[in-house]
Parts: sequence; C-alpha cells; structure tokens
Amino acid sequence: MVKFLDKMLDWIVVILPFAGSVYLTVRPPERWQFGLIAFGLTVSVLTYIQQDRSSKNHEQELLETTTRLEQTSQKLGQLSSLLDQYIASRSPEQEAKTLTAAVQEAMQQAQKSASPKVPGPPTGLTVSLQ
Repeated sequence: MVKFLDKMLDWIVVILPFAGSVYLTVRPPERWQFGLIAFGLTVSVLTYIQQDRSSKNHEQELLETTTRLEQTSQKLGQLSSLLDQYIASRSPEQEAKTLTAAVQEAMQQAQKSASPKVPGPPTGLTVSLQ
C-alpha cells in the first residue's frame, strides 16, 4: 500500500506542473501561453529525471549497506571464534595462579601505603645529660 502511494505521489508531482500549464492555456492561444506549456513540460521532465536518479542511488546505497553488514557479521563471527579459542586455551589453574599473584601484589601495595611511617630519631643531634 505504501509503495503504491509513493508511486502515485511521484507521478502526481511529475504530471501536475504540465497539467497546470495546459489548464491555464485553455483560452485562445497567445504567445506567452506556449511558453507556459513549455515551462510546465520542462519542470515535469526534470522532476521525473531527478526522481529516477534518486531511486537508483537509493537502491545502490541499500546494496552497499547490505554488503557492509554481511562483512561486519563475518568479522564478528571470526572474532567470536577467536575469543572462544582463547578462553578454551586458558586452563582454570593458570587463571587461579594469575589471579592469586595479582591479589597478592595488590595486598602488598595496600599494606605499604597503609602502614604508618614512624619517624626515627633525629640524626646529628647530641643529647647531653648534666
């Protein structure tokens, strides 16, 4: 239904300028009336050419978009396959060791930053008791 309406609107836009120019020249012909008919016909032809080109460009863009989507889908499938292979190649023991080492390192850094620094005795001062 929508395609039918689109086609009807396309033809109405093409025919209307020409039909309007002919309608205005129904009276006995004068010189300017032939110019008006020629103008209406020219506008109609140019409108049809523009609509045809626009339709062809739109079809080409749809084809290119479909091709790009298919290529992207293939690349995503390959990436998913590579990720699955990587995950399968990692053993749970390796993951546990890596995680344990990372946790231990983080705990050591936290202890270093959290431990209070106690100042030592000043150097170079002598105390004499008298």
